[in-house]
Amino acid sequence: MSGPARTATLAGEGVARRGLLGVDPLLAGVWSLAAALAVLCWWSVQGWAGAVAGVLVGAAVAATTVSWDGRESWAQRRLHTIREWSRRRNGEHVFWSVTDRGERSGVPAPDYDPGADPAWCRPVFCGRVEPLPLAGTGFDPLFVLRHSNPGDRFAYLSVVLAVQGVQSGLGSDADYAAAWREWGWVQAELAKRSSFIRGLQLLHRSVPADITPHVRWYRDKLAPDEDGRLEMLVANYDQLLTEIAPLAEEHRTFVVVKVPLTPEFHAEAATRDEFGGTRRVEVGWASVVKDELERLVRLLDGAGWGPVHVLGERRTAALIRALQNPDYALDDDRDVDWESCWQSYIGGADAVVVAGKWHTRCGQVPPGAIQGETLGPLWLQPLLVGVEADEGREDLARASTIRTISVRIDFVPDAKARVEAVKDVTQDAATRHRHRQKGKISDGTAEVMESASARRRDDLAPGRGVAGSAYAMSVSVTGRDSEDLRRACLRVEQAAGSSAIGGIDWHTDRHDTAQVQTLPLCRGMAGVKHARTN
Repeated sequence: MSGPARTATLAGEGVARRGLLGVDPLLAGVWSLAAALAVLCWWSVQGWAGAVAGVLVGAAVAATTVSWDGRESWAQRRLHTIREWSRRRNGEHVFWSVTDRGERSGVPAPDYDPGADPAWCRPVFCGRVEPLPLAGTGFDPLFVLRHSNPGDRFAYLSVVLAVQGVQSGLGSDADYAAAWREWGWVQAELAKRSSFIRGLQLLHRSVPADITPHVRWYRDKLAPDEDGRLEMLVANYDQLLTEIAPLAEEHRTFVVVKVPLTPEFHAEAATRDEFGGTRRVEVGWASVVKDELERLVRLLDGAGWGPVHVLGERRTAALIRALQNPDYALDDDRDVDWESCWQSYIGGADAVVVAGKWHTRCGQVPPGAIQGETLGPLWLQPLLVGVEADEGREDLARASTIRTISVRIDFVPDAKARVEAVKDVTQDAATRHRHRQKGKISDGTAEVMESASARRRDDLAPGRGVAGSAYAMSVSVTGRDSEDLRRACLRVEQAAGSSAIGGIDWHTDRHDTAQVQTLPLCRGMAGVKHARTN
């Protein structure tokens, strides 16, 4: 009897970093350079003195670059310390918002300190990002951001969409499996060469739900009980609302589209950039992006992701503001724009403090943390909607856990992904053969990697219509103070463990810059192979 059909398998090949003999390619390069230096010392000094000098050079490099406990090596820690000293000396961990500076109202916030303000126009983590000037072009409803930062092969455009997503608790396992497969076909369509969309970011935000509209309805409909027949029902329902109000959660899903400015994109946009008798490059860009968005909306509708809305400037700015500062609702766009959405913050070792009150910790799921096993369509449900609420304490009320889950996906052309899969299968088979010859007993890692790479090779076989992808998962957790944040992170880690995630690497000292990974800017893939825009 055959087992259940595989819905998804992720990160099995990520159990160990691939490279020369299973070593990080960068580390292998450092060791090769050290070996060459050791040989040079031996040749130049000669004799026993040269041999000792060469051995000392090799030993010093090995001692400082090897990680014996799976954590950062001594050299990595020292480089991190130097970088943090330089960053904090330049004030890169501090940002004061337009509102707190009083640039628009003329009245700065009471706690604003001009002497401590580095005067950044936007947070340092934003890098180079600007909205396209589309006013009066016919594409005014579109809000398109242009990103051009070091490390990306091409600059890229991004647009934010609000989607309903797949609602939990409203279907059977078969329904969810079908929706998961439909989502796979959406990605396969976007990965084709005819598509200019080369990457996506999926954002899931969980915040305390505002049940005020329901309370108003209840008071208007049930509370006016003239004859007293509903008195007991009203009292019980009022008590129930009081108990569940702090624990109710609102879950929202957003999709961010990444469109690289490749030569093919420029060629297509050049045929559409005429406007008012002149040629404006941003008009051509917006025209291509609009067509791609219309196609994506149709695909998402067909995949059962519910109503899909492309967000304009104010809605995008409101989302960015609310993701940083939970005091604001996700849809509250009454007094916000691109320049005023960024919130004041001060970065610390364990958290970044936003608006002087919200403590946020950011982390990333490491490549090998997702267990290499068959995953069902609801494998992330415990992390997305199953995190326990905080029971509170004497000075803090009970409250749900505020968190953001971000998954970045970059598409890899099928031919390139197929070549990499074959290389991985070959390397894994060679590793297993070498262990067998030596009589070495495996801890299971080699088998998991080999089976995962073989599955990936089979999935990418010609004619299957499947392309490759690289992904990264980031998490941010927000608390009302440092202790509330500590407890919230523990609950999130426990929920992650129930979601087949082995652990979360928190960005110690770098939470202020790591915020960008869970904002709708399509960032967070710097350390992932194939993440550079193709």
